[in-house]
Amino acid sequence: MKFLKSSLFFGLFLGFSACADKPSTKPISLPFFSEAPIAEGRVSVVERALPSKPFPVRYTFDNPEMDEPEISYRLAYTETHLYVAIETSANEVVYRNRGFLWGDGWRILLADMSEAPRSSRYADIYVSPKASNDERPEIFLAVQDNDQVYRLLSDKTVAHEAVTNTGTLFEATIAFDDIAPFHPLFRGKLGANLYFAKGFETPEVGPFPYGYSLIRDDGIWNEEIQDRAYVPVSLSPPIAKPNAPLAVKLHARSVEVGDALEIDVFANRDRLETETVLWELRQENDASIKSGVTDLTFDPSSQIGHLSLPTNAVEAGRYELLVQGKNLDFTQTINLLPIFEK
Repeated sequence: MKFLKSSLFFGLFLGFSACADKPSTKPISLPFFSEAPIAEGRVSVVERALPSKPFPVRYTFDNPEMDEPEISYRLAYTETHLYVAIETSANEVVYRNRGFLWGDGWRILLADMSEAPRSSRYADIYVSPKASNDERPEIFLAVQDNDQVYRLLSDKTVAHEAVTNTGTLFEATIAFDDIAPFHPLFRGKLGANLYFAKGFETPEVGPFPYGYSLIRDDGIWNEEIQDRAYVPVSLSPPIAKPNAPLAVKLHARSVEVGDALEIDVFANRDRLETETVLWELRQENDASIKSGVTDLTFDPSSQIGHLSLPTNAVEAGRYELLVQGKNLDFTQTINLLPIFEK
C-alpha cells in the first residue's frame, strides 16, 4: 500500500526532525474495566474515571505552526474487548480520506514483546472517521505481522466519533476475537503504540496533519520497515466476578486439513466450573459441516482451559467456527488449507 500522494508529501513525512519529543519506553498502564464499556460517542461516568494521559510524542512534519488542541487518551480492557478513547479540545471533527494519515483519525498497534525493542509480530488497526454519507469502512485490521490484510472487523467491534461539550471524542471497543491471537489475558507480555492524526489546513499549504503517539516509529508510515516499535503494557489484573464472560483466544485462523483448531479460554471467576461446549463448522450458506459437544475444564492455577477441535474429514475451504456454552459465545472465520506435499 502506498500512502504517499506526491514528492512534496514524501518530503513532509520524512521530516522527522520535527518530532519534538524524545521516545519513551516507560510502560503504559492498561486498567481492567469491570463494566463493559460502550463506544457511543460520549464518555460515561465510569469511563471518565479511567486515567487520561497526554501523548508523549508529537510530530509536526515541518508543517506550519498551528494552534493545537489539547489531546489525551484513555485505554482499558475487559475479558472480551480493548477500550480506546481519544479526546481533543478541537471544536469539530475533520473528515478526510485516510484520516489515520491526514487527520482526523487514529491507529493502534498491539505487539508481541517476545521480540525487543521492535517486534515483527503485531496487529495494526486503522480508524478513519467517516461523514454520514461516506460508505467506506471506518475501522479495519490493516496489517498483521507485516502482511497487509485489510480485513474488516466484526460487529463486535464498534468505533464512534462525536463533538462533545468539551471538544471532540474518538472512541472504540475492539473485540479481541477480531485481532486474535493478541489478547492481554493470554499473551502475558504485550506492547502497544497509539497514534492520532489531527487534521489542519491553511490556504498556502492545504490539508495536512500533526501526529501524536506513544513512541516514535518511522514504521508508522514506511511500509518497507517490517517491524514496529512499542511501549510495554503494564496490565492491571482482572477482577474476578460471577458469570464473567469467558475470554477466548484462537491460536491460528488458518490450519491444514486434519490439524486441530486450538483454542484457549480464560475464566475470570472465583469459582471454576466445567463448561459444556457445543461447537460447529459451517459453510457460508450456513450448512453444518462438522460439529461436536465437549466439556471444558480449567486449570485452577492459570484459570485457563483448552479446546482442541478436530478438522478431519473436512475439505479445504473457508468456514465459520461457532463455539457456544452457558457463558461462551465465540464466532470466527477460519481457513482449512490443503495439505501440501513436502
